[in-house]
Parts: sequence; C-alpha cells; structure tokens
Amino acid sequence: MSNNKQKINIEDNVQRVNMEFQRFYYFTLLIPVVMLAASFFAPIKTSFLWLAVYTVINIVINIIEFILNSKKYRNDKKMQVVSMYFSVLSLSVLITGFALLNFVPIFIIFVLPPLISCVYLNRRLVNYSSAFAYILMIVSVWFRSHDIYMVCESSNQPYSQFMTFIYLSSGFTIEFVFAYLVAISLSSRSSKLLKDFQITLDKKNQFNNQLEESKSLLMESEEKRRNYNNRIQQNHIKIISFVAEVLGSHDLFTGNHIAHTRAYVVIIAEQMQKDGYYSDILTDEMIQLYSTAAFMHDIGKVHVPEGILNKSEKFTPEEFELMKTHPAEGLKLLNYLPKIDDGKFNEIAKEMAYSHHEKWDGTGYPQGLVGEEIPLSARIMAAADVLDALISRRLYKQPMTLNDAMNVFRDNAGSHFEPCIVESVLHCRDKIEYMNREFTRKENSSNELDKEWWQNFHKPLNEKGGAL
Repeated sequence: MSNNKQKINIEDNVQRVNMEFQRFYYFTLLIPVVMLAASFFAPIKTSFLWLAVYTVINIVINIIEFILNSKKYRNDKKMQVVSMYFSVLSLSVLITGFALLNFVPIFIIFVLPPLISCVYLNRRLVNYSSAFAYILMIVSVWFRSHDIYMVCESSNQPYSQFMTFIYLSSGFTIEFVFAYLVAISLSSRSSKLLKDFQITLDKKNQFNNQLEESKSLLMESEEKRRNYNNRIQQNHIKIISFVAEVLGSHDLFTGNHIAHTRAYVVIIAEQMQKDGYYSDILTDEMIQLYSTAAFMHDIGKVHVPEGILNKSEKFTPEEFELMKTHPAEGLKLLNYLPKIDDGKFNEIAKEMAYSHHEKWDGTGYPQGLVGEEIPLSARIMAAADVLDALISRRLYKQPMTLNDAMNVFRDNAGSHFEPCIVESVLHCRDKIEYMNREFTRKENSSNELDKEWWQNFHKPLNEKGGAL
C-alpha cells in the first residue's frame, strides 16, 4: 500500500478473520472421528446419536461458511458481516453441545466466544455474542441442574431442581460478568488503539500528501527551469549559428566549412570517449559544448579581406601572414561575447578560435604551443578543421579522397596531431565517410550557385577597380 494512502481497513480484517474461522471449522469435522476412536481405546462414554447429530450440524455450518466466504460473496460487505455473526454464534452453539454432554466446562460457553469475537475489532459483536452465550449458558445450566437434582434426590438432599438451577446460574452469572468485562475491556482497548492508530496514520497520510504536493510543485518548478534553460540554450545556438551564417556570407565556403567541422568535432570527440581517451573531460555535456563552440572557431575571418578569403590561387607570403591573424582576431571578438551560463562555453569558444592552428609538435601558430599546452578542445578542433579542408571542395582545389585524407592523418600523428586523436579519426572513418557523402549530396548544387553569385556580385567592383 502506498505511503500516502495507508488506511486501516476494517472490512479487510473481517474478511481475513472469516477465512480463519472457515479453516477452523474444517478441523472441527475431525472431532467426531477422534471421539469415536477414543471410545474404542479408552473408557469414554460416547453417544453415537450425539456424534451423528453433531456431525450433521457441523457439516451444515461448514457448508454455510463456505458459501458465505466464497468468491461470489467475499467482497460483499453485507455478506461478510453476516458471516462474522454466523461464525461466532455457531461457535457458541458447538461449544454448548459439548457442555451439555459434559465434555467441556460450562464457563467455556460464555468465555470463549466473546473473547474470540474481540479479534473482529467490533464492540457490537462482543455485546451480541456475549448475550447469546449467556442465554446458551443458562440453557446448559438448566440441563445440568436436572442431573445434579437427580443425584441430590437419590441422596435425600433437600434441593429442588429449580433451587439447583438458581444456585448454579447465580455463580455462573457472576463469572460471566467478569468474563464479559474482560471481553468488553479488550474490545474497547482495541477500538481505542485502532482509533489512535488511525489518527496517527491520517496525520502521516496528510503529511505524505503535503510532501507529495511539495515534490510535485518542486518537480514542476524544476521542469519549468529546465525548459527555460533549454530555450535559452536554443536561443544561444540560434544566435551563434546566425553569426556563423553571416561569416559564411563573407567567405564563400566558410558557411559549409563551419557546419562540416561542427559535425566532425562531435564524431571525433565521441569516438575518443568510446576509445577511453580523456574520459574525465569528454562527458556528453562537454561534447555538446564543443559542438556549439565549433560554430565560432573561424569568427576571426570577418577581419580578413574577402579577396584573400576567396582567392582561387595560392596565397602570397604577405597574404598568408594576414590570413594567420584570424585566430587572434577571433579571440578579440569573443572577448566581447556576453557570458553564457557559467562561462564555460565562452572559454571553450575562445580556446577553439585562438588555438585550432596549433600543432602537437609546437610548429603551429599563433603561439607555437606544444603537446598538452594546447587545449583539448582546440586539438580536436584542429583535426576536424584539417579533415574538412582535405575532403571538401575549395575555390583553389578539388576534394581529396577519404583514403588519402586518412593517410595524411597517419603521416602527421605525433607532429600535427596528437596520436590518440589520429587513432580515433581512423576508427570513425565510416561515420566520416557517411557524413561527407551527405554534405556533398546536399551542397553540390548550392556551391555552384554560391560561386556564380559571388563572381557576379564582385565583377562590377573588379571592373571599377574596387578593393576586394
């Protein structure tokens, strides 16, 4: 039973006790057999007529008990009350039969049924069973007084049957009063304990209900908070993706490059997590931050002239030096980005933007960091950046095959890239191939249109000598 619905169910108790009485009556069917056997092995006077009558009465009682407690009536409250009264009163009748034949003392008649009726936790039943038991006791005393009178008469004792009956019934009545007081005291005490226990349970149930309501309100509040945070996070992603789109309009292929590298960052990071590398850092939450921060890794290119970004020939030394400024420019721009949540996103975005051209052996730029001096986010970003540069189309080159790209990574393990990152890239080759195929399928037509638009848009400027 659940904590917030605990209740003392009197009907259930009545049903359980009724079933116990039914089992008890099954065993009473053995009494005639025992008595009959005893008459053969012990000097016990047994009336076969009485055994036959008792057996018939007992069978009738068992049949009625079986019917009252059958599945048909087991959940019927009225029939269970009938079974309750029948069980206790039938017990009184059976005990009276034994008392009339001198098998048990008379006081058992008025002691046992009232006491047993206490288990039903019903004071009214105690009163009714006590009254019925008293009547049966009086009947038994009358028959017993006749036997005593016959004995007294044969010994010339001055007692009439009526006086004998009065004498015996007076004594038994006094005993009955004590037995009744004990039974009613037990019943009252049980009722009081039951009532107190029910009050305690009600208070507990009320407290549990209030606790459940508080939990529900807390969970509802927590759900609203999560939804609110999720909406804020989605808005952040939308704003960041918008910035990436703006950047893409400045650089002909950068928009696609950002989408590609973001996907590759997730694939590589998840593979490293699966391979057991940096498991304390590469949690699901951190990989999600890497995915979003990857949007911003080339943000510094907005400060690089379009003529350089979209040049179809090889960079001059001067142009390459200018191109190499975009990590530092990205860091400057991201320093103006308002703090998002706890600022972890800002930190990772700046790491990726500033350090994604660093190399494991220290030959990268802008700082020449070596090994783990390079933030993990930037090391993964570098792998994703080079991977997309190799297998994607550019103005100045056609895409490299994936097999050749994998060879480039093998050759640069320990120089350009951290060895474990290369290992994870090679392990997730199939995912990379599938993702690259999807990107190519979706972007082939749009790339041509973008290139045509860019050339048509900038042609008038070239003709007029405008700066690109």
